[in-house]
Amino acid sequence: MKALKFMFWLVVVLLAIFFVGAWLLPGQVALERSIRIERAQAQVYAVLEDLDRFNDWSPWYEHDPEAEYWRSGPARGPGATLHWRGERLGEGALAIVSQQPDAIDTQVHFGGQPDPAIANYHLQALGPDATQVTWTFSARMAWPQARWFGLLLPRYIGGDYETGLASLKDLVEAMPVDTFDDLAVSLEQIEAIDIIAIAGSAPRDDAQAAALALGQAYGQLLALAQDRDLTIAGQPMTLTQDTDPDTWQFEAALPVRAEGLAQGRAQVPAPARLGHTPSGTAAVVEHVGAYDRIPATLQRLEQWLAAHGHQRHGPIVQVYVSDPEDTPSDELVTRILVPVSP
Repeated sequence: MKALKFMFWLVVVLLAIFFVGAWLLPGQVALERSIRIERAQAQVYAVLEDLDRFNDWSPWYEHDPEAEYWRSGPARGPGATLHWRGERLGEGALAIVSQQPDAIDTQVHFGGQPDPAIANYHLQALGPDATQVTWTFSARMAWPQARWFGLLLPRYIGGDYETGLASLKDLVEAMPVDTFDDLAVSLEQIEAIDIIAIAGSAPRDDAQAAALALGQAYGQLLALAQDRDLTIAGQPMTLTQDTDPDTWQFEAALPVRAEGLAQGRAQVPAPARLGHTPSGTAAVVEHVGAYDRIPATLQRLEQWLAAHGHQRHGPIVQVYVSDPEDTPSDELVTRILVPVSP
């Protein structure tokens, strides 16, 4: 009987220590690790904000190589999200929530946890060809068991952070020094122009389907313009938010001019619409070559924007300057305009 009584009070004491002690522990866990990378800040930044490259240096990828990964939202910038599901890693997501020229702020969502962890990158230029990257982590420990676990978290995550940063250093320093010499980008002030537009879509990896979809869309727009006495006032173009990794969602558009357009009296039937292109500051680049190489130019331009601290602020506009009927494919000129935050 005495033994049972002793065991009872021992359990009570242990539970008291567990629960009372837990509330005396910190309710927040935070840590940071840093590393010096022998590359310019712009080049390091371009790798960090590209979630398609995260597993190239992630310390957790090798823990569960059979895990499934997929991305949602825009290719880069706030809203870009990398999801995973695996036997060892469980289910979760890494989402970019904000960016500055020297920082990228992310949230890490773990399956079953009500509050996301905060994991941010801070970059400090140590000269023209060197950068210090600081990777931070913080999480709220709401429950008693979580607070006890929080005592061990810096040890385990700290080691993973060190491994990941070392892999990031190896990855970036193995790349050629990127000065973006192959990309002539200018920041220009652009004015809005009136357009008639209609939405369309095509698989990203099917140039023939894209050409067919654009041809049909422009055919509809030309017929509408003629029917509504709208004068075509420039080259054909597309506007796209570019958020779907598998499908190119676009608006085919034609610049137009007509009596009453500015006063809003002109109308077109759905699904077409009358509108205007973005105005303000835009990053502008001229692509020369086949249309199926435009995605590569767009990717380089997105990297340039990230490296120079600019964020896209509106649809990408592609103006097809050359007529493909009488211009060789390697001489086609496409003017690309990306509105950016001032």
